[in-house]
Amino acid sequence: MSEQSSSNFQFSIFNFRLLITAFLFSIFYPLTSFSQDTTFRYYPQFTKYTLLNQPDSVHSLDTAINFFYRYHPAERPFGYRYLGYLGAPESPLFFIPPDDADIDIGFHQFDLYWRTIDDVKFYDTHEPFTSIGYQQGSRNEILASVIHSQNITPNLSFGIDFGRMRADGWYQRQTAKISNFNAYVRYHSPNNLYQGMVAFVLNDLNVQLNGGVPNQKIFSDSTLFDKSLAPVFLDSANSIWKNDELLLLNALNFGKWIITEKKDSVVKKRIDPKVRLQHRFEWEKRSYFYSDASHDGPFYTGDTLDLIRAADSLILHRITNEIRLSKLQNDTSALAFKFSVDAFLRHSVFKIQNKDLKENFQSAIIGGAFSTLFFSKLKLNSFGELNLIDRNSGDFVLDASLDYFVAKGRTMGVEAKISRNHPSVIEQEYQSAYFNWDSSFVPMTTTAESIFYIDQKLKIKITASFFSQSNFIYWVGYGTPVQLDGSLTGFNISLVKNFRVWRIHLDNEIRYQTFSADTVIAFPSIILRSSLYYEDDDFKHALQTKTGIEVHYNDDYFAPGYQPAIGQFPVQHNSSVHYYPVADLFVAVKVKAVRGFLMIQNLTQGILGNGNFSAYHYPMPDRAFKVGLQWMFWN
Repeated sequence: MSEQSSSNFQFSIFNFRLLITAFLFSIFYPLTSFSQDTTFRYYPQFTKYTLLNQPDSVHSLDTAINFFYRYHPAERPFGYRYLGYLGAPESPLFFIPPDDADIDIGFHQFDLYWRTIDDVKFYDTHEPFTSIGYQQGSRNEILASVIHSQNITPNLSFGIDFGRMRADGWYQRQTAKISNFNAYVRYHSPNNLYQGMVAFVLNDLNVQLNGGVPNQKIFSDSTLFDKSLAPVFLDSANSIWKNDELLLLNALNFGKWIITEKKDSVVKKRIDPKVRLQHRFEWEKRSYFYSDASHDGPFYTGDTLDLIRAADSLILHRITNEIRLSKLQNDTSALAFKFSVDAFLRHSVFKIQNKDLKENFQSAIIGGAFSTLFFSKLKLNSFGELNLIDRNSGDFVLDASLDYFVAKGRTMGVEAKISRNHPSVIEQEYQSAYFNWDSSFVPMTTTAESIFYIDQKLKIKITASFFSQSNFIYWVGYGTPVQLDGSLTGFNISLVKNFRVWRIHLDNEIRYQTFSADTVIAFPSIILRSSLYYEDDDFKHALQTKTGIEVHYNDDYFAPGYQPAIGQFPVQHNSSVHYYPVADLFVAVKVKAVRGFLMIQNLTQGILGNGNFSAYHYPMPDRAFKVGLQWMFWN
């Protein structure tokens, strides 16, 4: 490229960024100008947070614009499908080995929209922290959030986190209303002897459902000018999930007393914790309701004679107590290796009501974890748990990984896992208007091994994995669980590779996977996400911009169907679904305390193809425009 061409190219990019920035700034100006007021300040370094499962790991706020435009919960992670609208049922495009020995209810179609106690962020902030977020898309697609936290005293803090999603979708029966809320209070004594937490989580999902569109050529149907007029299977189905969860946690720290003396001669004593004794109590109520006012028997069973209305439900009550003893890693130790040890005993009582079924289960899980670092070169992490009683007696998980730090920024490692798990509750036994079974499935045994290599300088991560699961359970037909006689095995290789030339980036994620029995799984062979973008900081990092195109693609495969009444994705081999690369054009901008983005999704519609299906009979949305912002401030 000549010097003149290069100069013109840079000038064109600058003009484009200037135009987009001016547009976004006109939207965000009231917020950015207001945030400059002396009352509202931007100090992200003032606020950190911890999670329940990582109490000794402190996390910083995410203020970057890297993936801010991926606001849809099912588009944020790599390799997930969803049924075409915000709040729609979702599932991964790859096999995930079990990692828990406890009882599994078996409903996972809304996991990415669900907030659990372990997701609660316990903030510690020097000044009151507030975050307000809002995203708007076509078809009344709205996602809003409000977070507020403050320290009442240096040792006592509280916070709330509220999120709301709403969408009307492109087709009939695609209105979704989802609310997530959590509140917490956290206290630790001045001498660090005692720590206590109280947290409450609420989830409320009200999602309309359909059975997909009968017209498999809907994207090329020139007579259909409005997708909301297209006929659908099931024109009155609805799913409601409600959840309340309460946590009480108390912990005592033991270790060496440290005495400090300030200039005013005030002597203070605090514990440098080496051992922690913790008790955790949880109460949860979760309810699932599915209704269909129409007589849609043929959709559920294919039997035109059995036409009844559906009013299905499952209600779960759970009480859990856990005692945990932890030996914390001593970073000041003079030993050649450092280690931490965790041991716990967790007892849970489950009460499940499903139509005429009233089940009471218990689980008592003993487990532990061990982590150590040898000579700053080898890191060993191991975890195990065993269920001792009742329905899932004998279930276990053993997981171990070994990382070797080859050099600065270069790591390689291996991981191995073995588990035994009983079928989920819904796979074993279920009653509803159209679905009734009491199966005699046997537990599944899973082994999984992986090896990986990371090079931060070359910006590459490569992972190769293999798994085998005996007695694999899958769903067929209109929605019936079946257990495989034998083992399902699979192999996958994943590559993450990022390139950079000047300020132009190309980030790539790709996975190739293959399975021993393609007829019992519904996963594509290739999954790809690639982002080509221009990124820059201006005015001493006061203005950050990222402009580019993100492409999603998976190869053709027999995509699964979806059965709304039981929330499962049955395999089908009636029709292979064709896919084309879907490109999203995005612009993300950060002006100090405000992050914003503009996006045009499915830019390649009408160019590379007329439209994609996420599942059999379930079309993805047409081209759509989206805009979002987030404002953080401290006052």
